[in-house]
Amino acid sequence: GKSERRPDANGELVFDNVKEGLASIVVASGQTAYAAMALYAIPSVPNNNSAAFEVPVASVAVDEIRNGVESAGHGLTQGTAMEQGAAISLSDYVTAPANRFQVQLQSDGTLKGQVIVPQVGYERMVGAVDLTFFHEGRLVGKTRSSESGAFSVAGLQPAVHSVFAVGAAGHTAFAFEVLPAPDNELPLAQRLSGKSHFVAANMVLAGPSDSLFVFIIPPRMMDQVREAVRPAYPVTQSSASGLAGGPLGAPIGGLPGAGTPGGPGATSSFGGSMGGGGMGGGFGGGGGGGFGGGIGGLGGLLGIAGLAVGVTAISNNDDGFTVPPITPVSPPIASN
Repeated sequence: GKSERRPDANGELVFDNVKEGLASIVVASGQTAYAAMALYAIPSVPNNNSAAFEVPVASVAVDEIRNGVESAGHGLTQGTAMEQGAAISLSDYVTAPANRFQVQLQSDGTLKGQVIVPQVGYERMVGAVDLTFFHEGRLVGKTRSSESGAFSVAGLQPAVHSVFAVGAAGHTAFAFEVLPAPDNELPLAQRLSGKSHFVAANMVLAGPSDSLFVFIIPPRMMDQVREAVRPAYPVTQSSASGLAGGPLGAPIGGLPGAGTPGGPGATSSFGGSMGGGGMGGGFGGGGGGGFGGGIGGLGGLLGIAGLAVGVTAISNNDDGFTVPPITPVSPPIASN
């Protein structure tokens, strides 16, 4: 299903009838602030206040958004029978809890990563995915993944960056922080002291990852993504020059008109289209519980009401892709 929401005077919003399982979130401002992420929605734990979910919004050239979203996700929309058995997850790569939006460089200065597609048929063969990296409005790196989804990129410096990924298997865009290669002679807390600037509120106790895990929105959800993006980024005579935007990696609400009263076209939608301008958020999903939160202020949060954003198996009437409950597909939600 689809629904559209506009933040209230406090920048807060709630989505109703959210279906448990795989979803996609799209934040489209009509300018360079943009994010598109795959996530899982699971029922909240009884008598437990759900933690807030922070969406790390990227900053990407408007033409890149238009062209990339249109070209992405035209691969298989479902897997073949022989591929139905195996499932891929972060637990195949990660042995300890990590903040996957903080990534340390390798000792040789490169950043390594892995593209993962949460759709049956792509567990072991992702196909080539093009990844573009931005910092402070500048293109700073490009690379193409292997057929299995592995990639590396050189030349990124410690700072907040944006990644924009496009391939036949789908699309994603989000911000993350690059940290220096670890100095193994220093304790972790000391290595991170004074270096960390981009920590999700519910991930402050987790250490950085040594790989950038790129979960992309799969082909079967890309039509919904395109429906959300097109109204926010209409083709005009000035399209070639793009539009001015905020700083790279600005969280939701870090730009003018984002979740503020009277902000131009400031809307958020669940699996639907948005008006141009302002700040919008789209979620691809169905009916079920509620989904709430806020957009507004530096480091604005997209919080959780009746559902918690976390990790679970897709329901049987989806595509059968399974993920262990401990696997953080989106910024993990505290389980306290």
